[in-house]
Amino acid sequence: MILVLITGNACIFHVLLIAGQELLYLWLAIVLGIICISMRFLLEAHIRRSGFDEIGHALGVFMVFPEEGYRINSNIYSYIRHPMYTGDFFLALGLALFKNNLYAIFIALLSFIPYIVALKLEDNELIKRFGEPHRQYVRQTHAIFPHFKDIGKFLKLLFTKEKNVNK
Repeated sequence: MILVLITGNACIFHVLLIAGQELLYLWLAIVLGIICISMRFLLEAHIRRSGFDEIGHALGVFMVFPEEGYRINSNIYSYIRHPMYTGDFFLALGLALFKNNLYAIFIALLSFIPYIVALKLEDNELIKRFGEPHRQYVRQTHAIFPHFKDIGKFLKLLFTKEKNVNK
């Protein structure tokens, strides 16, 4: 799992090395890039607000001491199962927009493949640990982006300071 995440993170920043013909007006690429990168940090803030410390909990407790791990399925986790991966997707896309070319955007999308593998591994592990409640959660909650019907509530959650906004 750690190797998959290291590969994914390396791929995210690889887009900064890709050159190509400009795709958008520079000002538009910068604005869209800033919006995407801001989404990454906004998602991270909500992950922490939900009670999940991504470094301490994910890499420490979950992987090194799995018996001490716990499930969170409220707040942002009531809309998407893997908001950290969603944030990394927005970071890769934002960096690709700064490079402002089609190749960089394509590579940003490809760089997400290790995260898809990681979320499958993580979901399988959590089903083993927590059983049917987590299997039901996987069936009801999208992995990366919220259900279309929940986008309004999801955006409201992201842009408010409310702590316990659930479905």
